[in-house]
Amino acid sequence: MKKISGVGKRHIFKNFFKRINEPYDLRVRNAIDGEEMIHIKLTKKSVFMLFSTFLVLSFLLVSILFLFTPIKYYIPGYETVDSRKKVVLLRRQLDSMERFQRNSDKLMRNTLRVLDTVQLNLDTNRLTAQAISSAEMSNIQEIENKNKRAKRKIESTEPKDKVDKNQTY
Repeated sequence: MKKISGVGKRHIFKNFFKRINEPYDLRVRNAIDGEEMIHIKLTKKSVFMLFSTFLVLSFLLVSILFLFTPIKYYIPGYETVDSRKKVVLLRRQLDSMERFQRNSDKLMRNTLRVLDTVQLNLDTNRLTAQAISSAEMSNIQEIENKNKRAKRKIESTEPKDKVDKNQTY
């Protein structure tokens, strides 16, 4: 600290603590009419206590906020074992999703390349309702004929001379 008009550090601190309880007036006046709005009597001690109390309370409030809320997870370097496991799991899932995306893109490009080289012969005939119903009828008749043939085949493979178990001799 610099000497002020021949006064040393010791003298400044001695005067500060000597006059710590001397009262000071804090007055707030209206600039327009000069009316006094607020009048507070302060001492250096009360101002020091006010600021120190404010600092301690704000420190406690911030500490409680970080200890009992999820904000602590946003602090850089704060990790728990569970959060580390989650990060590793998410990174694996992300890598597998990226691999899947690359493979899907490759498959899509190959499919498009194949489709570009092959010319498709499109069916330009339009079916009428009569053609569709006649096709359905022929399909139904074909199914019935196959069922009849299957029944005949089963009947022909069965033994002809059946022995009746209930018959007595």
